[in-house]
Amino acid sequence: MNEDLARIIDLNENVKVISLGALRIERLAINATLLAKRVGQQAAGFSIITDELREFSLGMAQCMGHLRQTTFAHILLTSRALRQQRQAILLADALRAGLALNMRHGMQTMRSELYALEGRLREVVEQAEELLRFADVICRGAKIEAAYGGDWRGQLTEVANQFAQLIGDITPMLDKTMRIVQTGHQMMRNNIEEIDAAPGAPI
Repeated sequence: MNEDLARIIDLNENVKVISLGALRIERLAINATLLAKRVGQQAAGFSIITDELREFSLGMAQCMGHLRQTTFAHILLTSRALRQQRQAILLADALRAGLALNMRHGMQTMRSELYALEGRLREVVEQAEELLRFADVICRGAKIEAAYGGDWRGQLTEVANQFAQLIGDITPMLDKTMRIVQTGHQMMRNNIEEIDAAPGAPI
């Protein structure tokens, strides 16, 4: 469990950084929208793009919230699995005497829950990666639209570059998050395999 705890702490720190990045993008998008209104028609396309980036920031924040919730559920399930492993060792004789059926049912249930959570973790991170790819495309569009800003071109380009920087900061953190999730999947599977190998475990 120490490895699991360290992994979750690391994962949560990444989630905090990504969530903060998403919040900064949202704030920048709001300010950029106000700037585009001041510019007028020349920044109409830029204004649309800033709205899309704000939607991205909200979607990313939602993904990170789901990731925190799912990871917490994952840890609770691992704790249950390890407790049952210890019980299986301590009650090996009793299990062999007649409690094996209950043990088999309990582990089958945990295994199903575990695999469902694994799938949910991957799904959430993959969704976040898809959002990030979309945001990267939008950032390139922002730079293009900024070029049509006339006298405001410099300010609009600066804002577009700030968007690109914030997206760039999130990218390596999300990559690291995916690696942590993948590592966690393997650790969880190993825990279940240890339970299956414990005395009295179902075959």
